[in-house]
Amino acid sequence: MNLLGKVRRLHYRDGHTLSEIERRTGLTRKTIRKWLNPENHPQMAHFIRYAAKPHSP
Repeated sequence: MNLLGKVRRLHYRDGHTLSEIERRTGLTRKTIRKWLNPENHPQMAHFIRYAAKPHSP
């Protein structure tokens, strides 16, 4: 898995903080924040926007 995918998984799926991701990957929080910003990855903006919403029954 590439590092970008790992950072996204740790944050969005596993719910880790930027500081925890920093410790696990060795990247800076500034880099992690940039990678998680949907404006930097327009193809992911739709997925990220709706992934955080709870599903209604």
